Amino acid sequence: MNPKTPMLLLLENLERRRAAVPKVPPRLELPEETARRVDALKNRDRHYLLPFLMVTCEQCGKQFPRRPSEYKKAVEQGKSIYCSYACHHQANLEIATIKCRDNYRIEEGSGCWIWEGSLCGDGYGKSHFLGKVYRANILSYLLRVGEIPQGMFVCHHCDRPGCINPEHLFLGTPKDNSQDMVKKGRSCKGDRHPSKRHENRIRRNNHPALA
Repeated sequence: MNPKTPMLLLLENLERRRAAVPKVPPRLELPEETARRVDALKNRDRHYLLPFLMVTCEQCGKQFPRRPSEYKKAVEQGKSIYCSYACHHQANLEIATIKCRDNYRIEEGSGCWIWEGSLCGDGYGKSHFLGKVYRANILSYLLRVGEIPQGMFVCHHCDRPGCINPEHLFLGTPKDNSQDMVKKGRSCKGDRHPSKRHENRIRRNNHPALA
């Protein structure tokens, strides 16, 4: 009988060790729902474990999932619910269009559309749109004419800050705006300069403290 080689001895030793290891009991069968939750955790599909409500988009009418806490907060604050930013943008566009349509009066003779909503300190109208505050003339141009290129101003033919009539608005550079102001005599020079308009004020050179 041939003696066993070292390799055969090693294999027999491994077999004996395997036979000495106790057998693992069979895996318990979990209920179907529990098994799905465990698989979801393993796959890091956390959204499956969170409860969702199916709510309706107020713009397009589409059903979409929303967390109950977010839905409750939106209802308490009186906010509208939309399924996407596109629907949110479209809804805000319609709201802004209604505001620009209803918040002005037409002045007879000049044809100006005078803004009757909120006003800035310089007499220009203002309105909220997509979370920002816009001047009413700029918003009117955006909604009724089109986009405003970067670096361009929305100027008035009629020189009425509160007018939002798109026919009285035109685009121009800051230089065009300044030249239009000088051409129409609205620049602060000559008799329009504050030093001429408020001569009753004490001039600095004549101040008693400097005497």
